[in-house]
Amino acid sequence: MNLSRVLVYHKVDSRFEWGLTRVTPSRFEQQIVSLLDRGFRLVTLRELCGHPGDERRIALTFDDAYESVYHNAFPVLQKYNVHSTLFVVTDFIGRKNSWDVNYGGRCFRHMTGEQLQEMAAAGHELASHTCTHNTLTEKSRGEIWRELSVSRQTLKSLVPQQVRYIAYPFARYDQRVLDLTAEAGYAGGCIFMRENPHVVINGTPLIYRQGVYLHDTSRSVISKVTPGFGFRWQRFQQNLINWAAGGSVVMKRWRGE
Repeated sequence: MNLSRVLVYHKVDSRFEWGLTRVTPSRFEQQIVSLLDRGFRLVTLRELCGHPGDERRIALTFDDAYESVYHNAFPVLQKYNVHSTLFVVTDFIGRKNSWDVNYGGRCFRHMTGEQLQEMAAAGHELASHTCTHNTLTEKSRGEIWRELSVSRQTLKSLVPQQVRYIAYPFARYDQRVLDLTAEAGYAGGCIFMRENPHVVINGTPLIYRQGVYLHDTSRSVISKVTPGFGFRWQRFQQNLINWAAGGSVVMKRWRGE
């Protein structure tokens, strides 16, 4: 299965921030329409993984489960009968994203439990983005276990569905993280796109995703999921963004988080 056919959004918001991890509501709808017009089916991560031979399926995912996704993306997804997977930072449900560096003091609120339940009832999948969005590779084994297991249990108590996937904060993982992911009951861990989209390490699948950012157009989003030069260029850009994200890791380390 081509696990690179997974798109990840963060905020769908028209408000300014010092960063790239948002798209405007109007551009988001344009991108969804463009993908559908090209004959792609936009589905949850679970549905994608359940149909490995269908290359027209693309998993639509949202990291952090921001409230802007509920207000601005959810109506669009309902309009076009599209389902997605929401990666939730469980300790911050209904709270502002104080876990982030928040350059310039710009903060954004996460969905409430009721909003998550509403989206789940409409067919969207909930998945873990850990409890606190801290870098797992810098934590002890016990701390990693809490981030993986407690976040999963929190989501399972919130909605009556299986919690099968986790997105590693800042795409950082090591062997301890992979081993504990399997032990905690996850079917796979999500990171951002790198060179090889078909990797299984000690039985724990790594699911590679392509991010969608402020500068992306409908055309560039299409190229993220279409083989060819455009795909390779998008993968190169993703690797640059992955590298730049290391600045947030350094800042959080400096703050003692």
